[in-house]
Amino acid sequence: MQSFQNGFPQALKNGLLNTIPYAIAIIIGTILVPMLLPILPFRAFSMKGLVLGVIWSVVVIKYSNVFYYDNNIVLNISNSLLLTSIISFLALNFTGSTTFTSLSGVKKETLIAVPVIATSALVGVVLMIIGNFL
Repeated sequence: MQSFQNGFPQALKNGLLNTIPYAIAIIIGTILVPMLLPILPFRAFSMKGLVLGVIWSVVVIKYSNVFYYDNNIVLNISNSLLLTSIISFLALNFTGSTTFTSLSGVKKETLIAVPVIATSALVGVVLMIIGNFL
């Protein structure tokens, strides 16, 4: 019983630290993407989110010791896929809300981006499960 009591606070701390990159990914997708729309390359909003998602994933992997992530290649890939999917999906939500997007462009981007984002997130979750057993 004593080991459980000592382990629970540490597990809670590690769990909370592991959620910080995902909370920041939500902030990036909802605040930073719209702010940087004119600066970011690509026309599609999901691709603009992809750019910031890749940048954020590289930062998270570089400072993985801060977030208590294992230095496991499978977990790094899964975290990268999930973080990039979150930011890209949130950026996709701004499609059609600006003056330089049309209905046909919104439909085209959505039909292409949503399956790619969903597949990326699904692969990230599967790799996360596999990586925790390695």
